[in-house]
Amino acid sequence: MNLRTALLLAALAAILGLPAVAAALHPVTLSEAPGGPPAIHLAGKQGGGLHAADLAKTATLGLHGCVADARVVAFTITILDCNAQPCTLAAKGPELTKAMRSAIGKLPANATFTIEAEVRDASGRAWPVKNATFNWQR
Repeated sequence: MNLRTALLLAALAAILGLPAVAAALHPVTLSEAPGGPPAIHLAGKQGGGLHAADLAKTATLGLHGCVADARVVAFTITILDCNAQPCTLAAKGPELTKAMRSAIGKLPANATFTIEAEVRDASGRAWPVKNATFNWQR
């Protein structure tokens, strides 16, 4: 049973006064907690192949994980230009800019780009997240 299910059952048991349901719950260890720390994703992917159709369907950089109030406050996309020099595009908030979309769309097939994000929760605490590297599939 995952943490979310356990919490929902415990709340339901308390509201309805069902001690049998509450007694069936077991303590949840950290390894059973769903989601883990926040991880960035683009079009539902945390890296790997990204197709033009995937990019067209998404407007923002998202997060997976169990920190419910975590949000992307800023991020950069680093692309190697045709001279193998890094070109970095930055955004405040989670929205992809027109320049980012254009730069990704102009990449040759199998070119890679990396996303690095700054993530904070509602209290302002910074959460480290791994960079995500994608291969442009056109």
